[in-house]
Amino acid sequence: MLTRVSEAEAAVRFTELLERARAGETILVERDGVPVCRLGPPGPACTLDDFTRFLEQIHAQGGVREVTELPQRLA
Repeated sequence: MLTRVSEAEAAVRFTELLERARAGETILVERDGVPVCRLGPPGPACTLDDFTRFLEQIHAQGGVREVTELPQRLA
């Protein structure tokens, strides 16, 4: 579940929002409707070995291509 809150509301209710994030909820903090950060449960850990294997896989597939478009904003 994604909950959106303003920056001001997040500042006032931080402890509550942190507890909700610990329970598995994702909270998107926004300033003037633009996302500035996300609180939520941590993702899976990535070890150095995992990252090295990822880079080796990218290299085997021809490397990284040039990015020509701006990334999409968070929904």
